[in-house]
Amino acid sequence: KKYDSQKKYDSAVDTSVYPFSIVEVVHMCVMKIVDWEQEDSVKAVRLLKYLSLLDHVEIPIDLVPEKWRPHLALLQSQSLVVDAGGSKRAIQMHSVTQEVVRTQLMGHSRAEMIGAATDQLWKWVKRINQNKKATFFIGWMCNNHVRRLTENAGTTVPQASQDTVRQLVETMAHFLLQVGCQYTGAVALYEWELRLEVKLFGHDHVDV
Repeated sequence: KKYDSQKKYDSAVDTSVYPFSIVEVVHMCVMKIVDWEQEDSVKAVRLLKYLSLLDHVEIPIDLVPEKWRPHLALLQSQSLVVDAGGSKRAIQMHSVTQEVVRTQLMGHSRAEMIGAATDQLWKWVKRINQNKKATFFIGWMCNNHVRRLTENAGTTVPQASQDTVRQLVETMAHFLLQVGCQYTGAVALYEWELRLEVKLFGHDHVDV
């Protein structure tokens, strides 16, 4: 069974896109965690799937749901994530690792992980107050992750997360436009929200 599973996985890998060795190593590291068959290993893999939806360069620990933070050490033990270094409370995850997890290992967890990422980001972004400069750091902390989440989710957003993700994207776009003066970034998020609304409601809906 293990041989057949590995054979199916191997045939699904597009070696023209990634060096096979890297894809294989990522897969083996994840399988090591899975094969331990411990409660901690199951949660660690769920955390890995969650992290694959965010921006890889720097993921603040604050953007990791508290219930999953204890499992970061297990992912670090297999070099699937690494400490961002310095005094930063953040981790990094290689973009290739993220891609392998999203395309090969996400399975039926996609909707749940999009929902978890949306909820965690909204938990922070909704605190931005344009009258309080002390909250502006939240916008800069979450900007790249909101953008990456929209790219990874596309317009296939689980129904349970649709209202929240629209609030999240609209709030972030408003911040970029009004506070950050980042017109291009704001427009990209507004355009994504429009594409989502057209898909959900149709071109003739009043909200579109």
